[in-house]
Amino acid sequence: MGQQELDIIEKLADVLKNVTKDKSHHHKHHKHYATHFLLTISYNGLKITSNKMSVSILDTQSVVYTLTPVDANGNASTVAPGSVIVSSSDTTLFTVTPDPSNQLSGTITGVPSAVGSGSLNVSANADPTGATTVTITGSDVVAVNQPVPPPSLAVGFTFSYGTPQAKK
Repeated sequence: MGQQELDIIEKLADVLKNVTKDKSHHHKHHKHYATHFLLTISYNGLKITSNKMSVSILDTQSVVYTLTPVDANGNASTVAPGSVIVSSSDTTLFTVTPDPSNQLSGTITGVPSAVGSGSLNVSANADPTGATTVTITGSDVVAVNQPVPPPSLAVGFTFSYGTPQAKK
């Protein structure tokens, strides 16, 4: 594992240390419906799950996300099939490609030369039968950065000379 990957893991660990158990939600919910989502970020075999986190990627990187609908008690729940909509708040920073075989997973991809932060937005119908519409929403921060350029390798020489002096 390179330094860049270790830096990303360290940043994610710092974010998780500051996670709060905020249970305030601005959406409708019923006892048996999902009330919010948990986000799982997977990178090089490391998985981190939280209801409040952010992810930082380079403009040349992609990262897989997995959403878990949860009920008011934080237990895994379900949503209506085909109802999950995931999007980028700014497609000039990053794009979102949902997994066609799993509506709760997909890939976030940085846009080359992009720098900045945007939101990963998600909404779904919390009624797993689809008989009624109970919309739940969530969002998370995605930061896109440029790689730090490596020190330049030597490619030649420059010459410097002192002031000419008379021979002694």
